[in-house]
Amino acid sequence: MTEINSISAAPAGSRGTKARRLSARIAWETSERVTGLAFGVFLLAFVGGVVNKYSGALPVYDDVTGTDMGIFFLALWGGAKVLEALADEFAEWINPDARDGDLLFAVAAQIEQVTSDVRQGADYDDVRLALQSSNLTPGLYALATVLRDEYAREGEMEEASALSDTAALARAVAISLGHRDA
Repeated sequence: MTEINSISAAPAGSRGTKARRLSARIAWETSERVTGLAFGVFLLAFVGGVVNKYSGALPVYDDVTGTDMGIFFLALWGGAKVLEALADEFAEWINPDARDGDLLFAVAAQIEQVTSDVRQGADYDDVRLALQSSNLTPGLYALATVLRDEYAREGEMEEASALSDTAALARAVAISLGHRDA
């Protein structure tokens, strides 16, 4: 049986994909650092206020009160949190790999949960009947077949061969669960 070495989520060589990955990385880095930067700016402003209070060296702080500094801190912190959330959302939106296969991860998590439920006493006969009627195994067979065909079309025969084995096994599972049309 052939093993799959690697399956890329998006074409690695495409200039648009590289630019989107770089933009997503920059947005993530911004998201991670914006709160620390906001705190640093506030700390500088606070130190400036303290220096002015005792030396009068910074006249721009003459009319600044503790309440003003509190409002400045809250505005700066709130702005940083909003920018952090926007940068995260932008990174997820622009990332070319963000949604490739995400649904499959969710399905796998649900299957793991059902497996755990059966181990903890759930009605295994109901689970088997649901597995049969859900068409999960014929769907897995169809997905493996489509992936195999796409890799073969691109000339990646090692991956296509591995996916052909996967499709055959998925078809055997589907048939053993009663799906004769798989």
